[in-house]
Amino acid sequence: MTLFFSYVFGRGYELLERAAELNHTESMSLVAEARLFGDHLPQNMSRARELLEQLAVLGHPRGQMVSVCVETDCAQDVSTKDTWQL
Repeated sequence: MTLFFSYVFGRGYELLERAAELNHTESMSLVAEARLFGDHLPQNMSRARELLEQLAVLGHPRGQMVSVCVETDCAQDVSTKDTWQL
């Protein structure tokens, strides 16, 4: 069953990446987050930054908010749950 879900998520994110290349903002947001934290896609900070900068230019709230995190390199701290303080 796990192999099935891996295929489904992989195919889904493949389609999201194609939509992001066509400037679909919600796809760009999801792919940027997946690339930023390495969820469902290999972590790629430069690709995440590129997408977030494009989103910020387009006025997308997530792009504006998260691009600050990328600029300050806080993503590595956020990606490890041990550093979260509630």
